[in-house]
Amino acid sequence: MAKTDKLQTILYEADQILERAMLITGDAPFFMYVGEREYAKLIIDGETATLFWPESESGYYNSCSIECQSVNFPSELLLMSVEEIATWKVKQREQYDAKEKAKAEAAARTREIQKKALELQTLAALKAKYETQS
Repeated sequence: MAKTDKLQTILYEADQILERAMLITGDAPFFMYVGEREYAKLIIDGETATLFWPESESGYYNSCSIECQSVNFPSELLLMSVEEIATWKVKQREQYDAKEKAKAEAAARTREIQKKALELQTLAALKAKYETQS
C-alpha cells in the first residue's frame, strides 16, 4: 500500500506542476491557452520549461488538422506557489499594459508628426504653386 500511496503522491505533484505551467502561460506575457489539458505535456530542460498541447485548426471545405502548440518560459516559475504565480501575473500584466500604452502613445505621436509633415508639405506645394502664378 505504501508504494501505491507514493505513486499517487508523485502523480498528484506532477499534476500540480502541470497546473502551475498552465497558470503561468495563460496570461501576459505569454497569452497561451491550453485547449485540452489532458493532452498537455510539460518538458523541463534546465532553465527552460516548455508546455506542449494539441490544437485543432479548421481549414477550407470543413477540413481539420491537429497542430502542436508550445510555449517556453523560465522553469524557475514552476517553483512558485499558486498565490505567488497570481502576484507574478499581476506584475507581468502591469508591465505588459505599460509597454502597450507606451507603444500606442508612440504610434499616436508618429501619426501626429506625419500629419503635420503632410500639412507642411501641402502648404509648401500650394505656396510654390501660387508664387509662380503671380
